[in-house]
Amino acid sequence: MTRTALITGATGGIGRSFTHALHERGYGLILTGRSTEKLTELSQTVTGGTAQIVVADLGTTEGID
Repeated sequence: MTRTALITGATGGIGRSFTHALHERGYGLILTGRSTEKLTELSQTVTGGTAQIVVADLGTTEGID
């Protein structure tokens, strides 16, 4: 069974590092952030596009919903 990790702020420094580290450990990834372009680039470069992306600003009520 594949483990899955949700990484908030995935396109920032720590989030990007976690994305690399968890992908290397075989996790399925769900990446969140505010920029579609940055999330798509990260998913493509690190996971070959297998990571699911969710564009949301989790600092807002709308983003949380």
